[in-house]
Amino acid sequence: TMQECYKAIGGNYEAVLGRLHSEALIQRFTLKFLSTVKIGIENKNYEDAFRSAHTLKGVCQNLSFDRLYEV
Repeated sequence: TMQECYKAIGGNYEAVLGRLHSEALIQRFTLKFLSTVKIGIENKNYEDAFRSAHTLKGVCQNLSFDRLYEV
């Protein structure tokens, strides 16, 4: 579940649920987050992967991926 995923990565599921109000929406943004970085790495376009990761740092904060945001 998304809640288990958040626990495993040290995220704050309750905080993001309070902001987005829908587990389906949380899952949609989480999968988009992961696929964006993965595509850049798979295509060996490291500049795009880095830019995506940096841009998504703000998304980490909004999705309450606290440990990822802090890093």
